[in-house]
Amino acid sequence: MANQFYHTVLNSPIAPCYPAMAVMEPTNLCNQACDYCPTGMGILKRPQGIMALGQFKRIIDQIGPYLAYIELYNMGEPLLNKEIYSMISYAKSKYPAYIKVDTNGMVLDPKKLIESGLDEIWFQIGGITQDTHTTYRSNGDIGQVFENMRRLLEERKKQPHSKLKIKAGMIVMKHNEHEIEDFLNLKKTLGVDEAMLIKPTVKDVEQGRRFLPSDPSLWVYDRESFEGGKLVRKGAHPEKCPISWNSVFVAWNGDVYPCIKDNNNEYKLGNMLQEDFRSIWNGQKAKYFRRSKVSREKLKMCAMCPGYGAMPWFNHYYINCNH
Repeated sequence: MANQFYHTVLNSPIAPCYPAMAVMEPTNLCNQACDYCPTGMGILKRPQGIMALGQFKRIIDQIGPYLAYIELYNMGEPLLNKEIYSMISYAKSKYPAYIKVDTNGMVLDPKKLIESGLDEIWFQIGGITQDTHTTYRSNGDIGQVFENMRRLLEERKKQPHSKLKIKAGMIVMKHNEHEIEDFLNLKKTLGVDEAMLIKPTVKDVEQGRRFLPSDPSLWVYDRESFEGGKLVRKGAHPEKCPISWNSVFVAWNGDVYPCIKDNNNEYKLGNMLQEDFRSIWNGQKAKYFRRSKVSREKLKMCAMCPGYGAMPWFNHYYINCNH
């Protein structure tokens, strides 16, 4: 029944129930200048700013009852928003969703983070030495990142009720792939719950030649196509992606867009601070976008996406729709 439901939903421009996943952007400002990030490169084509706590509450109160998962992160460093701890606390006190934050690890308050009730945090680094880390994460300080990891781990020990999962991820690139074994040992040496290798994405072949590791098993791209001058994701099936049916993406200013790949909000669906979410979710713009997916139109932002973005949450969406 679930498979039939899945195929039926993806052939209609109307979403039969509210989203199970939300990505919310506390800010799109950042303290680093990473080479292939639109924010870091200064090419993000939308306003920059910080979401206020009151704005967050107005947004989460509209969608919180339906969510299984919330990610507080997008085109910026979320912990630069000093109200993020209160945002997490508010959401955890009212709604059942699992909440995750990704961070470059430069600024955090360990005590407030633990007390907020956050479920998971990922420290994403560019290498385990200062030279390798800052080859990608410009303006970063790997010593500060490791110190903040230690402080957070120590604070968690003081608060045994905490269920916070603390993970480290290394974006594997040409300049740091020789550090993979040492990075994976961080689970033992630092005591993080998990150390994960992150396969990099790039914006073009030229950037790929600079950053992609020599080991093609660490690529998300097809090697043969790359050698022929094209970036093609391995096993890409964007037409099977359910993300605009079961997920919602909200910018710091309340703008709603259909996918995290829409960095510049070119397909803006509405604004949750100015409109009721119900009028946005199955509004004309949302239905037009889903109709484009149903008719297999080649949307620019879908070109290199493997089409699995929100799959883990489709089962929860199915449960929501049928109970």
